Amino acid sequence: MDSGMLHQHDLAYLPIPIIALRASSNRLAVTAPLMPRLLIALTSLKPGRFLIIE
Repeated sequence: MDSGMLHQHDLAYLPIPIIALRASSNRLAVTAPLMPRLLIALTSLKPGRFLIIE
């Protein structure tokens, strides 16, 4: 993930929310436990918002 994304871009003007998954790797076995929280966030997060799921 671009660690400066929050500071370099004005996300409030985006027509979509941004969700970042923070995990030790992008392997399915590592990211699969994050999916329930991701699905909840997808239904409730408003455009222009940023969320990190760990």
